[in-house]
Amino acid sequence: EVRLYTSNQERESFETMADLYSIFIATENLEKAYIRDTIRCPAAVHRLVEVGVPATTEHTAAADGSGSLTKHVAETVQIP
Repeated sequence: EVRLYTSNQERESFETMADLYSIFIATENLEKAYIRDTIRCPAAVHRLVEVGVPATTEHTAAADGSGSLTKHVAETVQIP
């Protein structure tokens, strides 16, 4: 058994990097499937292409009513 870390902080850092790596791999696979037109998700297309916001923003706006939180979330996740 090989230990990759010597402290809790190093262990947490490795776990965070592993999580990010898995997100990158999942996103790559999803993009490949979308390009090959092997998946269809009309709700996601509606949210991201037509409305322009992620589901969390869209649903928060409906439940919240104020729009303040929605605005901040949209600004945070907006691609420049």
